Amino acid sequence: MRVREYRSAGSAFITSKSRSTMNSPSRFRSFFWQHPEWWSLALSALAWSVLLRPHIGFRHHQYPHTSPRFAAVWSGEVLWWMVMVIAMMWPLIGGRVRATAVRSFGPRRARAVVVFMFGYVAVWLTAGVIVTFLILCVRSHRSIDATFLFIVFMLAAAWQLTPYKELALRLCHRTIPLSPQGWRADHDCLRYGWIIGGSCLLSCGFLMAACTVSGHNMAAMLGTGAIGFVERYSFRPNHRILAGAIAVVAVTCVLTPR
Repeated sequence: MRVREYRSAGSAFITSKSRSTMNSPSRFRSFFWQHPEWWSLALSALAWSVLLRPHIGFRHHQYPHTSPRFAAVWSGEVLWWMVMVIAMMWPLIGGRVRATAVRSFGPRRARAVVVFMFGYVAVWLTAGVIVTFLILCVRSHRSIDATFLFIVFMLAAAWQLTPYKELALRLCHRTIPLSPQGWRADHDCLRYGWIIGGSCLLSCGFLMAACTVSGHNMAAMLGTGAIGFVERYSFRPNHRILAGAIAVVAVTCVLTPR
């Protein structure tokens, strides 16, 4: 009996000692393995730090679309559009990034996430090219004043109350089967990113366009970012309240010097 007691006590001591001596690198690896979306959140924080710096917005450019400088201005605004997408939209898809990773084999988890994000970004890049071109064309013929900005925000608020908005929000949480390996796995991850990107664009496209029209106004981006976070992670978001919040953001942006 005493031998058994000594053995059990010794094994318990060894187990507790091994747990207590777990080194920090192992803890970090465990954390990164359980949270594969960490790097997308880190890039989002970096994008926010870039947006917080003073930069040139639409209000400083008024070139006709036939001007040689139009292409340079257009490409610059597409770049700012993508920085805004990374800052505001990537925190909303952490669950989809995690779902892509955990449904992939260990050796290809990072690759699956990268391919997924590539498909997601491709949707927003395509939309950014179109949206920024249209806004710059409008800007070349007339100034983007507070009235025009308010109208765009009101369109976003009206979209918030439609059943299509509710459908798009639900599609942002969908999953699809992913092949385990080979080129089919890459194809499925790319397709999944494209599907989620399209759903997010359908859900939040008007708000992102309004932020772009505002010249990346900080009040607009912080307000719409908070609205998107609440509606994405709420069990049953009240779209009427969110539409009212969009109206408040619109009034704030109109009254805020740009």
